[in-house]
Amino acid sequence: MSTPVPRQAAVAPPSEPVSRSVSPRFAGLPRVELSHEAGSSGGTYSARIVDPAGKPLPDAEVLLLARMPDGTVENVRMDFYPDRGTYRGALPTASSPVDLRVRVITGDKRVEIPLGP
Repeated sequence: MSTPVPRQAAVAPPSEPVSRSVSPRFAGLPRVELSHEAGSSGGTYSARIVDPAGKPLPDAEVLLLARMPDGTVENVRMDFYPDRGTYRGALPTASSPVDLRVRVITGDKRVEIPLGP
């Protein structure tokens, strides 16, 4: 006699990302993994930023740059959350950006990484 398999809920828990973008690898530059968080009303993002050796960068200055459909550009500072090892920030509007980038500043290096909408 087999036991029926429990059905899984259709809605992802808030901690699961809706979408994820990963920056290309460039020698000597940080790598960014950006996630759009599920359950957010428009634009809550988290970013995991690591150095070329794969170590997290907790002391970087991180900005989320979003060009919106109406032509405005949102510059949102992302705060570091050590318990998760990620940076988080939220866009103030509910519309989706047409261009999305992450700017990472560490010491004397400033990198802007395009991640798409």
